[in-house]
Amino acid sequence: MPTALTAPTEATSAIPTTTAAPLPTSATPEPSPTTEPALTATPAATATPTTAAAAPVEPIGAVTLTPRSFASEVGEIAALELAPDGYSFAIAGSNGSVQLRQTSDGGLIQSFAGLSGTANQIAFAPDGQTIAASATDGMVQIWRMTDSEPIATLSGASGALAFAPDGQTLAVGEDDFRIRLSNVSDGSVVQTFEGNVLLAQDLAFSSDGQTLAASDSDEYHSVLIWQVSDGILLQTIDRRTSDHNPAAGSSGAVALSPDGQILAAGDQWGFANLWGVSDGSLIATFTEHTDIVTSLDFSPDGQTLASAAPEYGAPTVHLWRVSDGEPLGALDLGAEVYSAVQARYAPDGSLRVIAGLYTETVLLWEFTQ
Repeated sequence: MPTALTAPTEATSAIPTTTAAPLPTSATPEPSPTTEPALTATPAATATPTTAAAAPVEPIGAVTLTPRSFASEVGEIAALELAPDGYSFAIAGSNGSVQLRQTSDGGLIQSFAGLSGTANQIAFAPDGQTIAASATDGMVQIWRMTDSEPIATLSGASGALAFAPDGQTLAVGEDDFRIRLSNVSDGSVVQTFEGNVLLAQDLAFSSDGQTLAASDSDEYHSVLIWQVSDGILLQTIDRRTSDHNPAAGSSGAVALSPDGQILAAGDQWGFANLWGVSDGSLIATFTEHTDIVTSLDFSPDGQTLASAAPEYGAPTVHLWRVSDGEPLGALDLGAEVYSAVQARYAPDGSLRVIAGLYTETVLLWEFTQ
């Protein structure tokens, strides 16, 4: 894994210049008052930060970086996902193919065929042995990474996918108001999760595999949390209790902190909330995005949250301090029109931002601590 940004040193007219706030270091300079608007945060009196003993993460000034640019061979890019090792990423588009590429130079590693329609989501098993993708026609295809061979095919899916930490089962949002947990080896159903799930938009497991969270597209933009072992519904969080009262529409991404104690959830209007998993208490509300929050990820130490939103074709990525909801910086991806964007932390704590252009080009930014 590289320890510094290895982007091209000279920008071209085809690649947007990016203003970014890198991940914090031990220094604590004054933040620029013009680079980050004010944040609306509502701390919960009973909330306990996931890394209370660690030194607080401090914001630092912005720098200008240029992304790596790669040509796509999957049509218009509809889905992207960083591999667990951080050295590769998958892209899928409108032609039914999924490709695994290197983060260093965009080189093609392998291709996965058999998806019947335009891709919706991509998911990697944490052990890197399996990859799955859903399509807009309800199909889910699971492949073996070693030889690109298909393992199982599922149907009736709404698009949301998440592998359990052991990589042996895959959670799939269904179009019949449920979420099912399927065995990766043969597609058999091993558990079903119910609880007034209208249409799951995103799914996330806790790192120990004991809980599963889903964002729902019901009129309350609910977030539901189940106990995996027996399918019991533990929490239903009504997002109307936060700083805003969302109308009917889409929920966004969900993510669970490394210790499983904090849930992050985004919505259609650009809001992202932090909630206590045990009691559903609201910890903080982030209000900097103006479009659906499609990507949320905690840093490996749990101190920082990265959020991304398409912003109607000109997406941004924001970094937040988890302990108190303070903004740490923002990345404006430029004036190009994007079809998909995602921010993910690698195991070493570096942050990758992957974006797809409607011109069938992939851009990759890499930030190291």
